[in-house]
Amino acid sequence: MVVLDPKFGESLRNHWPGQAIWIVKSPTNEPVVRSIWAAFHANDLTDITMFDNTPESPFLSTLDALDLHHGTLSTDLPYGALKVIGTELTEQIRLALGRLGFGKISQNFDGFEAIRTGDAMRLVAEIEPPRSW
Repeated sequence: MVVLDPKFGESLRNHWPGQAIWIVKSPTNEPVVRSIWAAFHANDLTDITMFDNTPESPFLSTLDALDLHHGTLSTDLPYGALKVIGTELTEQIRLALGRLGFGKISQNFDGFEAIRTGDAMRLVAEIEPPRSW
């Protein structure tokens, strides 16, 4: 999940744990993130990432890093769905997601959701075969 809503704050507790969350840094969000980090030993917690808001689209500027951390180059089980809160689905965002294999994208009341389609998921599996450690 990617949260671009600077006033998301305490709602974060309802969405975490159980999924990786990237959340925009703001005066409302930062204390909640730091509270969760403190309660769950920050050095072990890597599934909540705070990022700075940028002048360009914060989602587009974060998408490559998100894909690097949760995509085929980092895990045997890459993400296949993405929920984004706090921004509208623009054509530029739709194109960027399409380049990453997200074929089913839908706007909702607080943002949008994107799902990699069958062919893209098969391609993801073929790009990097499972590792044997």
